[in-house]
Amino acid sequence: MWKATILWSCMLTILLAYTIALSGNQVCQLCEKGLNGLNNPYYYIPELDKTCAGLVMELAKISSTSVTCKNTQNRYRNICCNAKEIAKPQPPKVIIPDVKYVGPYPVCKICQNGRYPGKTSMVSHFLNFGKGSCKQYYIFGLEGKIPKHLCSAVQYYANDPCACSLGIVL
Repeated sequence: MWKATILWSCMLTILLAYTIALSGNQVCQLCEKGLNGLNNPYYYIPELDKTCAGLVMELAKISSTSVTCKNTQNRYRNICCNAKEIAKPQPPKVIIPDVKYVGPYPVCKICQNGRYPGKTSMVSHFLNFGKGSCKQYYIFGLEGKIPKHLCSAVQYYANDPCACSLGIVL
């Protein structure tokens, strides 16, 4: 049964690829050499709020014959593909959530050093709370939802996974 499913899946994939090839509709590529031509992937484009690499990913969703594709290529090809000076990676924007205390426990900052976690999406699993991201535990702590007697243990075990030493000083 599973062999028939795999065969059917392969046939559909080949048919889809053949249909796309016949239509002549290719994806929009920012650089003339495709991804190999992208020599400035980390350049940040403020008006688009993305890097050249992010722009390449967006353009892959549209047709190479569209007006949007042509306009974007004309505007950003030199910066992203033909640039002499290579940009350094931009640090990601960090939006620190505004948290209100709700209790019943005292405030417990997830990072012992008082910083906002450097890795907010890292997930930890604590016995009495379940799993949550560093950002979620940061919010829980400021809301007063971490019991006082567990605060130091949570801080200790969250320090490395949450990259507290790399976090933002508040």
